[in-house]
Amino acid sequence: MRGPQVVAVASGHVAAHERGSRLVGLDAVTGAVRWDVPLGTWPRAVVAAGALVWVRDGRGGLTAVDATTAEVNRRLDPGERPVADVVSTVHGPVVARRSGVLLRVDHDGTIREGATAVRRVDALHALTPDTVLLAGAGGLRAVSPP
Repeated sequence: MRGPQVVAVASGHVAAHERGSRLVGLDAVTGAVRWDVPLGTWPRAVVAAGALVWVRDGRGGLTAVDATTAEVNRRLDPGERPVADVVSTVHGPVVARRSGVLLRVDHDGTIREGATAVRRVDALHALTPDTVLLAGAGGLRAVSPP
């Protein structure tokens, strides 16, 4: 590997965004490449949630890749382009739209929406296993996903 730009680790799985448009699965013990899949336009964020690796792509969509088999599990379009970040919570993967809407993906792929009362979201970070931190116009706000 040339030097991953983003790495996600969970449940014994390691995934790295590598070479601009690829997601690479690594053996958690040896670091050997287990799989290497193309994901299109520049993955922006990568987070592992259980056996799935969620990738926020350059067009704003979310793709779930099985960390064991490297098969694409599902692709989702969250509508309005979200901020670059995707985080893992006990509720599932979470993204935020710039307009202040927080989106959580259920384990079955259903997108849940919830307003955050923040005028604009510029960044999203995991704060605790069930809380995310939103940064943007008006400061910081800790919220639980919908």
